[in-house]
Amino acid sequence: MTALRTTRPETDPCRRPARAAGRRKDFPLALCLGAFLAGVAGCGGGVAEGDADPVAYRPYMTQLPPPTVDQVRYNTDTRKLTLAEQAGSARWMVKRSDAPDAYPVGPEHTLPEGTNPKETFVFFARPGGGTSRGLSLAEIQAAGPEHRSAIR
Repeated sequence: MTALRTTRPETDPCRRPARAAGRRKDFPLALCLGAFLAGVAGCGGGVAEGDADPVAYRPYMTQLPPPTVDQVRYNTDTRKLTLAEQAGSARWMVKRSDAPDAYPVGPEHTLPEGTNPKETFVFFARPGGGTSRGLSLAEIQAAGPEHRSAIR
């Protein structure tokens, strides 16, 4: 005759603590939570096919390159910035040393008197939060207008 198997009493010293069984049940939950967070954070995926400007998406750059001198003109006599039109909905920004924050400007902007060219920067911002490095007013002045010969 075979003896019936009985369960061990709760006071058995060989039995594992109850929380070890709970750990095994929590592992799939933790795994799913980790996969969800990785999906939300993203892994530096590619550009969507419908994106109008695929070059604008640069996941590994902290900042976009500065604007070229061709995009920004500065007239020292009138203190007027003339800015080229930006693709998409990017906007031009100016950061002066006497202003606490950068502020958006239109295609033409007149700077106040006494603006320090070495501490005034022009850059652009894109809607996704990407900003370009600044181009100082001194660099814009040093580039100057293109040379036009009087002889044609």
